[in-house]
Amino acid sequence: MITRYLLPLLLIFVAQSLPAQQYSKTIDSIIQRVILDTLSKRVKELSGEQYATVGGQEVQILNRVSYSGNNIAADYIKQALEGYGLTVEEHNYRQGGRNIIAKQEGSTFPDQEIIVCGHYDAVANYCADDNVSAVAAILEAARLLQHYTTHYTITYAFWDEEEVGIVGSDYYARRARINGEEIKGVLNMEMLGWDNDHDMKIDIHARDIANSVSLADLYVGVNTTYDLMLDPVIYNPGTDRSDHSSFWDQGYGAVTISQAFFGGDANPYYHTSNDRFAAFNLSYFHQLSRLSIATLAELAEIHQVVTHRGGSHAALKSFLRAYPNPTDAGVNLVFTLPRKQEISISLIDMVSGTRYPVYQGVKPKGTHSTYLNRPDVASGMYTVILSTDEGNLQQKLVFQ
Repeated sequence: MITRYLLPLLLIFVAQSLPAQQYSKTIDSIIQRVILDTLSKRVKELSGEQYATVGGQEVQILNRVSYSGNNIAADYIKQALEGYGLTVEEHNYRQGGRNIIAKQEGSTFPDQEIIVCGHYDAVANYCADDNVSAVAAILEAARLLQHYTTHYTITYAFWDEEEVGIVGSDYYARRARINGEEIKGVLNMEMLGWDNDHDMKIDIHARDIANSVSLADLYVGVNTTYDLMLDPVIYNPGTDRSDHSSFWDQGYGAVTISQAFFGGDANPYYHTSNDRFAAFNLSYFHQLSRLSIATLAELAEIHQVVTHRGGSHAALKSFLRAYPNPTDAGVNLVFTLPRKQEISISLIDMVSGTRYPVYQGVKPKGTHSTYLNRPDVASGMYTVILSTDEGNLQQKLVFQ
C-alpha cells in the first residue's frame, strides 16, 4: 500500500446490520476448496522465502522493487495463469512498468468485466504481507474459478508500480475509460495476512462513486451467508491509498479489502524487510482469501462447471437465460450451445399449457442472443424452453 496519501475522515458502518446474500451451494463448495497450503506456497515463493521455478529455472524472488526483481515476479505470475489455461496479456506501459492481465470471458455478458486485482511490486526485500498475500489469493481465485463459466468476464489483474504512485492501475483505468469499457466492479486486495489481536476485523474501503458502496455491502453479505467469521467494517469515504482509487478517478465502482490497517491493528513490519510470512495469522489469511474469492464468484455469477479451459469458448455446455425478468415488454434470450445443432425455442403458458413457437433452426457453436417481442398474452407465469440435442433447458419468465 502506498503511503503518499492521508486517510480521509471516515464514516464507519458496522457490518452485522446488513442483510445476507442468497446461499449458493456452488459458491460454498468453492470456499471449501480454497487451500491454505497453496496460498502459503505462493506467498513463500513470491516473497523469496523459498525458491520458485520460473521458466524452468530455480530462482529466488527476494524483492519486487520496481526496476529490479519485478520481472521475475511478473514471469512467475504469468506462468501460473497460463498453467490454468488462461490467456495472458502484458501491458508494458512504460520502461520498467509491467501489468499482468488475464481474462476469463463471460458466457452471457463478455463485454462487461469484473476486475479482481492487487499490486505485486514492493519497497523492500520479502514484503510478504504487502502485497503477495493478495497476489496469492488472486492466483487461488484463478485456480478455482477456471473450472466454471460465469455470466460476466473476470479480469485477473496484477499491477506494477503501486508503491511509486499507483501507476500501473492508473494506466489501465484511464485506458478503460477512453475505450468506453464496461466495468461492473473492481475488487482490489491489499495485505491479507496480519491479525495480531485475533479479532478477525477487516477493512473495506468505499466511496459514493458508481456502485462502490454496493460492492462493499456484497462482501459483508457473503461473509454472513457463508459464516466466514470475519468482522468487516465499511469505511465511507475510505482511503485512496491503493489501486482502487485509479478506478474511482475514472468514475468506476471499486473497493479495497484488507486487514484492519486503519482499524487499530496495522502490521508493524509494513514497508520493511521484516514483513515476513512467519508473522502471518494463517487462519485469518485463509478466511480473508475465502471471502475475497467467494465475493468474486458471487459478483461474476458463476453458473456452470467446465472440465477444462483452452481458450475463451472451450468446454461450452448448453445454457439459457432470459432477462429482464420479470418484464412488461419483450425479453432478451441468451443461450450457449456446445456445438452446431438444430434447436427450437418455445414459450409455454404455465396455466393453460398453450405453446407459442419462438424459433426453430440451426445455430452454430457458441453464445447467441435474440430478442423475443412479447406475444399477445396475459400477464402471468410462463416457461421458455430451449430444445437441444442434449435435452430441454427451461427458464421461468414472468410477464407483468
